[in-house]
Amino acid sequence: MDDYLSEREQVDRIRQWWKENGPWIIVGVGGGILALLSWNWWQGYKLERAEQASAIFSVLAEAAAEGRIEDIRLGVDQLAAGHDASPYLQHGRLALAAAMVNTGETGAAIEQLERVLADARDPQLVLVARVRLARLLTAEGEHERALGLVRGVDAGAFAPALLEVEGDVLAARGDVDGARQAYRQALAGTEQFGAVIDEEFVRLKLEALEHGAAPGSDAS
Repeated sequence: MDDYLSEREQVDRIRQWWKENGPWIIVGVGGGILALLSWNWWQGYKLERAEQASAIFSVLAEAAAEGRIEDIRLGVDQLAAGHDASPYLQHGRLALAAAMVNTGETGAAIEQLERVLADARDPQLVLVARVRLARLLTAEGEHERALGLVRGVDAGAFAPALLEVEGDVLAARGDVDGARQAYRQALAGTEQFGAVIDEEFVRLKLEALEHGAAPGSDAS
């Protein structure tokens, strides 16, 4: 009898405990399931968005290869409208800037490159935009702005490219000694970082300086 009462008391206690805590357990389990479902939905949503951005950029890249600037603009607009956090947008802006240079839209190209500098999260992409913008500014005669972009930057493997542009700017300003030094440093940097610049072209620029001619630069 005592054993029966003990078991009954245990059952009553379990029932009381469940009455008091059961709803919270149900809420907790339900919340965990909901969180898991939400996480899976979010991962699926991000994958779908990434695939959409990739598809748009694929069309944009094809247009860039064929020089269809209006289609490039359209692709950039679509990425900016629906995928502004995607790195594809910044790659698209680089492509659009290059196309704009080819069609003489220099001011618009500068604007696109400046937006990449401001918005890109990939440090290497920022450096690519920095080099291209500095070259374009040099071609436009905006030497101080160009120098501000290439100096004092922790560029790592991009250092030779920045030094080459610095040499171009200094040569355009008539600072032959400064340009020589920058070009030589750029060439020396390739020993550490590899072929990040066209070494033969930089050597030709050095030779041009030796003969008293200011070397040209590629703004694209």
